[in-house]
Amino acid sequence: MKVIYNKSKFFIFLSLLFVLVAVFVFLRIPFGNEILFINQFNTPLFDFLFKYITWLGELFWLFIILIFCFVSYKQGFYALLVYLFTTIVAQSIKHIWVEPRPAEYFKNIASLHFVDGVSIHHWNSFPSGHTTSAFAMAFIVSFILKRDFLTQFLCFFIALLVGVSRMYLCQHFLKDVIAGAVIGTSVALGTAFVMQKFQWFNGEKYSNRLIKKYL
Repeated sequence: MKVIYNKSKFFIFLSLLFVLVAVFVFLRIPFGNEILFINQFNTPLFDFLFKYITWLGELFWLFIILIFCFVSYKQGFYALLVYLFTTIVAQSIKHIWVEPRPAEYFKNIASLHFVDGVSIHHWNSFPSGHTTSAFAMAFIVSFILKRDFLTQFLCFFIALLVGVSRMYLCQHFLKDVIAGAVIGTSVALGTAFVMQKFQWFNGEKYSNRLIKKYL
């Protein structure tokens, strides 16, 4: 566990700091006010940027393929397991606690700005699946790549932007984003620990990568 922590300690610290600050804000403001606050700052530029930033939370399969090709089979299997576990956890919770999304919650309360071309969902709000995937992917990158603060900060910042995009696009509340960050980071960290403890996918053959083998 110490090895895993040392390789990703900056990302873990930043994620924990975000969760603590976000929980503090969530407990201090009336429910849903973060959506009304963020929504009032809508601009054509933000509409364009967040419309595409949010897609980073849906690129897990492409991310896994790239790891298989350019890093190693072991890290590819690691990313695949994280994807499967985060999907199972997030989707299970979504369908156990069927909660309204901002569009449904505010439909008779306030007028929200919606971005053209974005399909607005009304239910299964908790947790944010995009944020879960984004934080899981960001942890994996910070774990595999360099241990320097800048690399891990960039990974965290991109994941954070995905979470903000989910609120800007009126798809999720702050609590959904917090839960996504916790689930994504925890599952990725826990999977790395289990793989290390039980030595899954160890051996020279798992150190190969697809791009080396066939090109």
